Amino acid sequence: QGAEQIFGYTAAEMLGQPLDKLLPTHLAEAHRAHVRRFATEPDTTRDMYHRGAEILGRRRDGTEFPAEASISKTKENGNVQFTVFLRDISVRKQAEEDIRQLNINLERRVLERTTELAAANKELETFSYSVSHDLRAPLRSIDGFSQALLEDYAERLDDQARDYLNRVRAATQRMGLLIDDMLMLSQVTRTEMQHETVDLSALATGVLAELQKSEPERKLDWRIEPGLVAEGDAQLLRVVLDNLLGNA
Repeated sequence: QGAEQIFGYTAAEMLGQPLDKLLPTHLAEAHRAHVRRFATEPDTTRDMYHRGAEILGRRRDGTEFPAEASISKTKENGNVQFTVFLRDISVRKQAEEDIRQLNINLERRVLERTTELAAANKELETFSYSVSHDLRAPLRSIDGFSQALLEDYAERLDDQARDYLNRVRAATQRMGLLIDDMLMLSQVTRTEMQHETVDLSALATGVLAELQKSEPERKLDWRIEPGLVAEGDAQLLRVVLDNLLGNA
C-alpha cells in the first residue's frame, strides 16, 4: 500500500514488470549495473542514500521525486532476491531547500546591514572630527579670554565676577571633555574589544573625582563599594560610567 501511494501504480499493475518503470530513464542503466555488482559482492545490505548515490523515483504520471533507499539481498537455491526499503523525501528536500534559501537571504541581508552600518560609522566618525574641529577653536578662545580677564584684571573684579569667570572656564573645560568622549565613541566601532579584569570601583572613583573638579561648587556625598571588578574593555566601561554618572 505504501508503494502504491508513492508511485501511483496498483500492485496488480506492477507485479511482474521491470523495475525500470519506477525509475527515471536516465538512471535505469546505472541502477541495473549497481544491482549486478551488489549481487556478486559479500555485502548483504547497502544504504544507498548515505553512500552519496542519487536516488530518484518516477511516479506513474512521469514526475520524479527524491528518495532514500536501502537494499538487502538473500540467496536461496542459487537465486538472489533483493528487497528495497524506499522513502519519499520530497518534503524533507523542500524543507532543506527552504532553509538554504533562508540562509542565503539572511547572509545577504547581514551583508547589506553590515555595509550600511560601516557607511554610517564612517559618516559618524567624519562628523565627529568635523564638530570637534569646529568647536575646539571657540572653546579655546572662551577659556583663554576668561583666564586673561582673571589674570590681567584681577584687581578690578570682585569675588562674584571671578566666580562667574571660573564657572565659564569650568564649563568650557567640561565641553572639551565631552568632545573627547564623542570622538572616543565614534572610534568604538573600529576598535578591537579588549577583554581584561577591570576595577569598576577605582574607575567610578576616578570619574566622580573629575566631575567634582569640573563643578567644585556642587557638594556631593557619594559612596562606592570597594572591590567591584568585571571582565570587559576598560576604555568602553569608562565611557559608560562617564555618561551614567555625568547624567546623574
